[in-house]
Parts: sequence; structure tokens; C-alpha cells
Amino acid sequence: MKLMDLHIHTKASDGNFSPTAIVRAAKEANLSAISITDHDTMDGVDEALEAGKKYGIEVIRGVEFSCDVDDEEIHILGYFFHRPGKELFSVLETLKKKRYNRAERIIKKLNSLNIELNMDDVLKFVGNPLFIGRPHIALAMVERKIVRNPSEAFDEYLCIGKAAYEPRDNGLEPKKVIDLIKENKGLVSLAHPGYITDDNVTLGLIEYGIHALEVYHVSHDEEMIEKYTAMARNNGLYITGGSDYHGHNDDRPLLGKMSIPYEYLKDIKEAF
Repeated sequence: MKLMDLHIHTKASDGNFSPTAIVRAAKEANLSAISITDHDTMDGVDEALEAGKKYGIEVIRGVEFSCDVDDEEIHILGYFFHRPGKELFSVLETLKKKRYNRAERIIKKLNSLNIELNMDDVLKFVGNPLFIGRPHIALAMVERKIVRNPSEAFDEYLCIGKAAYEPRDNGLEPKKVIDLIKENKGLVSLAHPGYITDDNVTLGLIEYGIHALEVYHVSHDEEMIEKYTAMARNNGLYITGGSDYHGHNDDRPLLGKMSIPYEYLKDIKEAF
């Protein structure tokens, strides 16, 4: 059976490996297709597409947008079977700048807590100098022995409600993200709905017009997979899934360990 993984991160955002290394690993894992879905950037996609030609792996353009609904953090995946337009890339460029500014504000808050950390400490862990995320700050805090591991950095400082947390200021609401992806002829999938504590939020996003649910994700147990499969079918949505692979030494599965049948993609491509 042909398998695919439609949720993978690279060094272009907060992953550990280059797009080429990811494609090579996908080949070794016997995957037929993958999607590079870095956070708020598509900088790694072109390299992955070229590597896909070399290794015989189908690479689908993708991106993962972050936004909020009330106290819920929402991630929305966009999949593009053709190159998206300039407007989308303009939005992504703006998001990079805002991420950098957010990182500066987080570091300033840490400094106010008498924690010595600066941007140079963080940039050592950044694969793409134009992209900085909280995971990079967490890794820098580990190296400086401020915390024992990245999870502790988030639990003690970087999560919502903690002293160094800084809210996103990307100006993106879910409806705007959904419309942006649709305007670029992309497929809209709600990432890991199991992270959303209020099903009414998920149902509201379905009403906004998403095309798919990420039914298969490392955070979803069998009961949740059944729940979201039923939700997708009852609302006429496609099913997507993947490993959410970053390459860090965390509890995420290895590339290809959370794969889904290629048949799901065939159904989607017939419509897009």
C-alpha cells in the first residue's frame, strides 16, 4: 500500500533537518508522498520539490498557519497543488517579521526575570534566520542551563499564562486564513483538532468552510480518530494526517510512523 505523511516540519521553521534530508528520510521510510508544512513559511518547499524529483517522492506544497479563537490556539494547514500567488507570500513575509519581534519581546520578559539570554543565544538554534519560534528560545534556555529540557521551558516560562509568554500579534483570524488559502486554490485542513478543547470551535471552523480535518495525528488516540473520522464524514470533509515530525528528541513518532493511505490524497486531487 502506498503511504504518505502530510504534516512535516523542516529547518525552514522549527524542525531539525533540511528539506532535502526530510525527502531522503521519506524515501527510506518507503513513503510515496509528503507535504512540507512549516509554520508560517514556505521557504523550504522549493528545495523539497527538487529533492522529490531526485528521490522519486511526491512533494505537496504546504504551510501551517497559527491563529487564535478566544483562548484556543488554532493551527490551519494549507495544501497547494499549484504554486500560490504573491499575496500569500506577502502575508508569510509579514509573519516572519512579527515572529522575530515576538521573540525579542519574550527575551526581554525573560531578562526582566533575571534570566540572562540574548538573541545571539537563540539564533544558534535557528535553521532559517528569518524564522524564530518559541522552540528555538527553549533550546537556548536548555543550553544556558536555565531549564533542563524544552518542555520545562514551556511549562515554566513560555506557555500561555506564564511569566515570559508573549501572545502572537500576527493579525490573522481563522476566517482570514481560510479565505487566503482558498483564494490561492489550496486545500484547507484543520490541524490536530484534538488539541482544541471546545468542539464548538471546531464546528465553527467547519462552518467557515474548511475542506478537511487532520484526523490522524500523534496526539489522537483511537477514540479520537473515530470521533474526527465521523465528524469529517458527517460534514462532507476530506481526511488528512501525518506525523507532525520536527526531528527533535521528543515524543513525536519517527517520520512515516504516522502515515495514511495515499488513497486519501487521490480523492483530494480529483477535486483540486
